[in-house]
Amino acid sequence: MTVRDSSAHGGDAVGGIRLGFIVALLLCIVLGVIFIGGFWVGSFIVSERIAYGVRYRGLELSGLSREDAEKIITRDARQPMAKNALVLVYGKDFCQISPKEIDLHLDTEAILDRALAVGRESNIIVNAAEVAATACRGKEITPVVTYDRARLEEKISPIEKKLNRPVKDAALLLADGGTIIRGKASTGLALATDEWHEEIEKELRTLEYPRRINVEPKEAEPAVTDADLAPIDTLLGSFSLSYDKDSARGKALEKAAKALDQKIFRTGSRLSFNTLMKEHFPGINHGNYTGAEQHALDILASCLYGSALKSGFMISEREAGDGDFGIEGVPAGFVAFAHGRKEDLVIKNRFDHNAYILTYAKDGLLEVGILGVAADLSGAEIELLVESVDDPADPAYAVTTVSRRYTHSGTEILKELVGEDRMRKQ
Repeated sequence: MTVRDSSAHGGDAVGGIRLGFIVALLLCIVLGVIFIGGFWVGSFIVSERIAYGVRYRGLELSGLSREDAEKIITRDARQPMAKNALVLVYGKDFCQISPKEIDLHLDTEAILDRALAVGRESNIIVNAAEVAATACRGKEITPVVTYDRARLEEKISPIEKKLNRPVKDAALLLADGGTIIRGKASTGLALATDEWHEEIEKELRTLEYPRRINVEPKEAEPAVTDADLAPIDTLLGSFSLSYDKDSARGKALEKAAKALDQKIFRTGSRLSFNTLMKEHFPGINHGNYTGAEQHALDILASCLYGSALKSGFMISEREAGDGDFGIEGVPAGFVAFAHGRKEDLVIKNRFDHNAYILTYAKDGLLEVGILGVAADLSGAEIELLVESVDDPADPAYAVTTVSRRYTHSGTEILKELVGEDRMRKQ
């Protein structure tokens, strides 16, 4: 009897044939699936029909034409659009808004465009993959709604008027006799309607109406609180100058004075005259404005300068606004220029308490006063001394400087500014 070892080389031929047949069969099946799948995808792409697996609000749109899908979408929107779309609630108050009142409607064309775009937005390989994935997993098309924002704002307006409260900073005024009158600070309330629209649109896209939205106004804290001004108890110093109220310079001065009025001067901070004025006079750091505006700013800066000297503040006068030649601690000059050489008047509050600036410009009188804490000056009264010396470069002019001393006696202060950085000899 002969025994054959089937494990040896050149073994069972029948088993090899069977294995080859199985591999060939599997290959044919795979190629068939690819061919059929490719034919199916290709026929879909040219068919102008919606891909299989595409749904809208749970409604099947697979294989539908644009016209048939539009009928389903339109029919689905009828019931929601017959109700109030929004109910805005604030406390016990509420406001109902219907679709008609804000011209709310479903953008059917946009929805159909999105549905038909599935499997058609890229190259053939990516499109085929997307069609296959959609058929397996499905794809939901979300509603697209449009509405008139202006009409919505009109409907919100009554609630907005009822809620809105402007923020109010703490303020100080000086009455006759030196009494300080205090205005209390309060928080503001406002509806941030611009931020609403994103939330409202998201709610409206659900088509599950009416949508309740709670109105939540935002609080705005005051920039100057009662605590900021609480220690202030006296007028540290003031300085006044006269001006021609009917001149262009006078009009510019009154405009500039408003920017300086009721400004808090915080402890340890530096007050830049140019920075304070640049919102109203954009050319202040470049000397780019009229002669009348130049003189107006010079007058106001000089008045602030004199008031700050009398109040005991540290002056960093004639500091360059552009950084070219900043100078600290130079001798005090009477005129504090804010133009020409791009100079800036800078004052530092070296005290332990905040100060407060009050500015008055009306009927030809300009006055700048600084309120502060009497204890910061240790009870001393500061007086300014005006001194003039000849200018060797130009004998027609005298350079006027101002120094300060602690005293209780009075002295006459120069009343009116004439010229630029020098005063004419009298």
